[in-house]
Amino acid sequence: AEGGGEDGEAFVIEFYLVTYAALTLASVGMIAMSSLSVAMGLLSASRSMHQRMLDTVMHAPTGFFDATPVGRILNRFTGDIYQIDKELRRALEAVMVKGIKLLFVVLIVLVVTPPFIIIAVAMSLVYYYIQRFYRQTSRQIARLETVSRSPILTVLGETMSGQQTIRAFECQQSFIRAFDQRNDAYTQAYATKNTANRWLQIRLEFIGNVTVGCSALLA
Repeated sequence: AEGGGEDGEAFVIEFYLVTYAALTLASVGMIAMSSLSVAMGLLSASRSMHQRMLDTVMHAPTGFFDATPVGRILNRFTGDIYQIDKELRRALEAVMVKGIKLLFVVLIVLVVTPPFIIIAVAMSLVYYYIQRFYRQTSRQIARLETVSRSPILTVLGETMSGQQTIRAFECQQSFIRAFDQRNDAYTQAYATKNTANRWLQIRLEFIGNVTVGCSALLA
């Protein structure tokens, strides 16, 4: 009887180890494939977007350049491409990697502790509510940040092109004040974006800690 009990316990341990190893290997493979697909997809998107913007600007009428500040055009070519090359890539990789890890962690916990599914469903609803609230706010904040960046580039372009005239009429302080005002507006928008991201991070960490605590109590 003791031998049968030991064999059964060894089988259970072996089952959990094999299951964990299989899920880990599957997770690593999916993460590698997702990272590769994101890199290739965003590289193609960045090239396509830059080429389309360049073609549009090169074929734009003269009135377009009279009505559109140079800073706004530069912002489109620098800021938007930067968002695709770095920010969007980092966000997509984080979503895919953490999403895959979360999926396999939940599967492992459900195998060991089936009642955890109740907590998982409840936490999913909380996550959905938080992301819906944050997404609406962050979209407007990102728009404000983008809009406030263009005037900075415009002032820099005007200063570089008219520096001789500015010095001749001793208008340096006027341009410095104009740059400071636009830089302050951009800094406020950038700081607001970081504050919103921190707001989201604190709540996600709190929910994660609650989930870990509940799963520990059920184990």
